[in-house]
Amino acid sequence: MSCTPQENRIMDLWDSGLSISQIAEQTGIGRHKVENTVSYYHGRAEQRLQEASIRAGSAALLAAIQQVRA
Repeated sequence: MSCTPQENRIMDLWDSGLSISQIAEQTGIGRHKVENTVSYYHGRAEQRLQEASIRAGSAALLAAIQQVRA
């Protein structure tokens, strides 16, 4: 996933702990655009981590079931 320079700036500020309102004020970017950017990129990252965790857990469970059946 590739970010624009503006999106990178928003996410860098978000990662540094600024709120959406603070980012909008500091950058001059509309609050709605900042909210959408944070929601899209932050949400996607969390979703990917959750999905990876679920896949790992499923693989471990499958391996355990196969061991019991063997």
